Amino acid sequence: MKNGEPHPNDKLLRKWEVADKLACSTKTVEREVQDGNLTRVKIRGGVRFRESEVNEIINRNNQ
Repeated sequence: MKNGEPHPNDKLLRKWEVADKLACSTKTVEREVQDGNLTRVKIRGGVRFRESEVNEIINRNNQ
């Protein structure tokens, strides 16, 4: 979410899951991170993404 607070029931997705949900490549997911549209959530050695942020991208592009 843009205000910095994660949604209370937010699911964390892997990069390939985000790419699948957005119907794009994992490189495009990285570009969304670079553009500030997605935030990486680091868990030990892994990286995840908040489903709420992915849904915001989908909703923004459908308007």
